[in-house]
Amino acid sequence: MVTNELLKFIREQLYVGVPEDQIAEALKPGGWSDLDLEEAFQVLKTIQAPPVSTPPKFEHHTVAVAEPVSASVETVEEIPLTPIVGVINPIEIKPEPLSAFRFQTMPTSSPGKKWPIILAIAILLLLLVGVGTWFFVYKYRKAEVVVVVNKPVLTPKKVVPVVPPVVPEVPFDVDLIVKWEKIPDEQNMASSTMLAGKMISKSDIDFLKKYFEKGYDVKNLPDVAAANAVVVRNLKVLQAFSAASTTSSYQCSFVMTLGSCTGSYLRVSGRLLLLRSYILERAGKVPEALSVAEGLVDLGRKVTAQADDVLPLLIGWILQKDGYQRISLLKPKLSTSFQISPDEKTGRINTLRDENKAVFKFLYTREAEGLEYLADKTKVPSFPQTKEDVATADEYRKSILLGSFNLKETKKYFYDSYKTEITNIDAACGSTLAKSPYDFSGEVKTATTMSNQSSVENYIGKILYDMTFFHFGNLNVKRCEVEDLINKL
Repeated sequence: MVTNELLKFIREQLYVGVPEDQIAEALKPGGWSDLDLEEAFQVLKTIQAPPVSTPPKFEHHTVAVAEPVSASVETVEEIPLTPIVGVINPIEIKPEPLSAFRFQTMPTSSPGKKWPIILAIAILLLLLVGVGTWFFVYKYRKAEVVVVVNKPVLTPKKVVPVVPPVVPEVPFDVDLIVKWEKIPDEQNMASSTMLAGKMISKSDIDFLKKYFEKGYDVKNLPDVAAANAVVVRNLKVLQAFSAASTTSSYQCSFVMTLGSCTGSYLRVSGRLLLLRSYILERAGKVPEALSVAEGLVDLGRKVTAQADDVLPLLIGWILQKDGYQRISLLKPKLSTSFQISPDEKTGRINTLRDENKAVFKFLYTREAEGLEYLADKTKVPSFPQTKEDVATADEYRKSILLGSFNLKETKKYFYDSYKTEITNIDAACGSTLAKSPYDFSGEVKTATTMSNQSSVENYIGKILYDMTFFHFGNLNVKRCEVEDLINKL
């Protein structure tokens, strides 16, 4: 029977210019009979097209459709129809012929066949919507306005590979390297003591040397009158020395401050103090004589505290020794007891040993700097050098170019030897002392020709060690003499 669906389909095909016979041929496979198609064409021919000048009006009509009793339709109720679609083709759409795609959307002729057709139509519509969306989005979408935002250009951070820190090599001799520091002049009594010593006449210096060169010897004391005359002539010297002794330190480096001070006037001043103590004792002024002796010890301790070489260390020990000897002789004559506590004794002895070790460290430091200067002229030592020192270094460099020289190995010779000397300081006084672990005298003396010398490994280093290093066993003996006097107080 004729349905609105059938009429709509035929109307659309006619609208695009498809001939009636092609429309009929296309619908017959879908179950539509010739009678149905003829009725449908007849119904559509009765529809009047609306005027072109006005838009189409749509009116709602209810179409009564009788349910078919059988497969054939006897009569069709005539119902006046208004146009369902009255759209004129204003944009001249070209007629579209039927295709297989169209055939799938055609209506069926019976209710039993409607549901598959409806399902197919729904699927087709979904496909059409999808295809249309694709065309809209990707094919015919309008150009979008792209707003360019100027973003700051971030320079990528340079990735620096992690390199493990280079641990500098610690020199093997770092424990023996020390630095000399100059004491400010206002805290140093060396200059004032030297000026005071220069005021002593030559004859008085000879007198003091005659009686006190070896310390206070009771068997070698001057006549009281002659001794008193020397003291009277040098009262200004004693006053100047007394004023200088209030200064906290005494620093006279024969290496670092060469020419600015000398140990000879220090020895003379010490002997003059011994003479003064002797005169006071003979005059019955024992406490005053003891005070002068204590001042002599204090001067010696100031000297050793800043000693950076063997000679000032020895002078300081001599001053202390002379002072302790006088204290020992005056102690029984005192009306009151005089003693030094055991802790004070231990402290003074330990100070003596520490100062002795410090001097050995200074000796090694300068030895090491001198060796480095021989190997490399640009490594100037920290201590001053005379023209003779520079000339000697140049001569050694010539020998180094001709012979074998190992700087590190040579420094090791001196390092091990000074470490041995430092170890001996802590040994008990009177015990056997260790000697240097090296003795190259045989190798050096037998290598008399150039060929022999070149065959000796580190020949230059060995000859330097053999000529410049000395064993300091006697130095320990001098220090132990002072320690013994301290222990007896």
